[in-house]
Amino acid sequence: MISICSQPDDPYFHWQNLVQFYNLEKLGLLDNHRAVFLHRDGEKPSEFINKFKEAYPENVFIFKDTRLQKHYIPTLKIHGVVKYLEQDTKDQDLFLIDSDVIFREAVDFSLFTKDNVVYCSDTKGYLGYQYLKTKGDEIIKSMCAYIGVSFDTIVEKNDESGGAQLYYKGIPHNILIDYFKEVEIQSPRLYDIMRTHITYNDYEPTIQAWTSEMWCVLWILWKRNIETEIVKELDFRWATDPIEMWQTNKILHMAGVTSDSKDKFYKGNFINSNPFNHNYDYVDDKSITKIYIEELINTKNSEKFKKLVSQF
Repeated sequence: MISICSQPDDPYFHWQNLVQFYNLEKLGLLDNHRAVFLHRDGEKPSEFINKFKEAYPENVFIFKDTRLQKHYIPTLKIHGVVKYLEQDTKDQDLFLIDSDVIFREAVDFSLFTKDNVVYCSDTKGYLGYQYLKTKGDEIIKSMCAYIGVSFDTIVEKNDESGGAQLYYKGIPHNILIDYFKEVEIQSPRLYDIMRTHITYNDYEPTIQAWTSEMWCVLWILWKRNIETEIVKELDFRWATDPIEMWQTNKILHMAGVTSDSKDKFYKGNFINSNPFNHNYDYVDDKSITKIYIEELINTKNSEKFKKLVSQF
C-alpha cells in the first residue's frame, strides 16, 4: 500500500507537503508515502523540489506536465498519479490524498477488506444526487451521457457518492492506471460541458463545475463496475470546524476557509509567501486551524526539516 499526493511544482504546494511529510513521519507513515510534483513543459524543476527530492529520494517524484488539455487545473492531480503508476507497475493498494491533509493518528486500513472496492470519505453532500438535483436533472443527464453512466445509477448510488480521501483496494495495476487515464481525459471535457450547459446559469449558486474531476473519479468507477463505499474511518474535519471536533476524526482537510475569515488560518494567503515565519496570534483558539498551525510550527522547528524550511 502507498499513499500518494500529486500537485504542481509551486511554492504553495511545497510548504504544504513539508507539513504533511512532518505529520506522516511523526506517525510512522512516511515510508509508504509518495509525493508527485509536475513542472511546466519547457521549464526545469524548481530548485526547492530538487532539494526536496535529494532529501527524500524514495518519497518525492518529479515529472513534466505533458497534459494535452491544461485549461482545467484539477487534472494535474490525476496526471501525476498516472505518471507515477507508469513507472511503479506492481499491484498495490493506493490511498489518494491532497497536500492540505494531516492526520491525528494512522488510518486503520485493515478495516478495508473487500477487493475491487474504493473506500471513500463522505462527500455525498456535494457529489451525490441529493445535491445535484438542486441544479436540475437536465444538466445531470448531460453529465451522465458524456461519462457513460446511467441517470438511474446516480440516483440509486446517492449514499455511495464518496470522494476526497480515497482508498483503492485490490484493483489490479493495469485496470487502475487505465481508469486514471480515463479520468484525466474526461475531466476537462466534463467541466466544459457543465460550464456551457444551457441550464448552467438557471440556478444560484451554479453547479460546482470546478469539482468535475471528483465526479469523473466517482462515476467512472461505477461505469467500470467498481464499488464505492463511504466509511467512517475516512471521515474528516474541515478547516472551518471548531477545535473540539479534532478528537472525533483522524483526518483534517485544510479546506473551506475563505479570505474573509479573519480569525482562522487561511492557506490562500500563502500562495506566494512564506507561512513558516508568520505570526498567528490572530487565530481563534477555538478554531481547528490551530492544529494545523501547531503542525506547521513543529515542521519549522524540526531538525530534520529546518534545512528545507529555510529555502522559503
